[in-house]
Amino acid sequence: MKDPAFLFYPGDWLGGTLGMTLEEKGAYLELLICQFNSGHMTSHMVGRMVGQVFGQIQDKFKKDENGLWYNKRLDIEIEKRNSFINSRKNNLKGFNQYKKNGGHMEGHMEDENENIYKGKRGVGEKPKWAENFNNYNPKINYPFESEKFGAIWDYWLKYKKERKDKKYTTTGEQATINNLYNKAGGSMDKAAEIINQSIQQNWAGLFAIKDHQNKEQVTDLAKTGRVLN
Repeated sequence: MKDPAFLFYPGDWLGGTLGMTLEEKGAYLELLICQFNSGHMTSHMVGRMVGQVFGQIQDKFKKDENGLWYNKRLDIEIEKRNSFINSRKNNLKGFNQYKKNGGHMEGHMEDENENIYKGKRGVGEKPKWAENFNNYNPKINYPFESEKFGAIWDYWLKYKKERKDKKYTTTGEQATINNLYNKAGGSMDKAAEIINQSIQQNWAGLFAIKDHQNKEQVTDLAKTGRVLN
């Protein structure tokens, strides 16, 4: 029997839809529900459901190898839910009653909201682009899915830690990344410049590059992921 539900995180939703109109949020949710019920979607399905609004929310979706549209985060949540349900079934069958380093009840205590990433040999491996991304969080929707961005964002979080700034919540980190993406106009090199600017100026936040600065300059951080001295 098909699972009738998927987990919904209100904080993540708020962070991931900042700046959207109510119409765009409604279209986004409509497509998520369709994906959950019917799987990855054809362009025809998407067009019939939300029409031209899709142009404003298309960055929330990707195309799979068959050219079908899907939201990556929803696929992860569906897989997490399926893993949880299967673990419950195994508990009923007695497969999980005893675990190494655990007790009789450990098999019955898995957290439904457990982080899906458990390392290279665990369930829900990191995507290939994030293999060296030390601070990768599977609950965050990263607009820049590249090894370079992972290195850049690791540097930013290391800098914040050295400043002894308050650690981001998942919702706060998602909102900050979304804001960075918008300030950079969708350019990863510009995002790297913004981060480098804040580190050089010892700022706590991220701010758009000033117009009077040389817009043709590509920093060493943008090229290599290393902070300039």
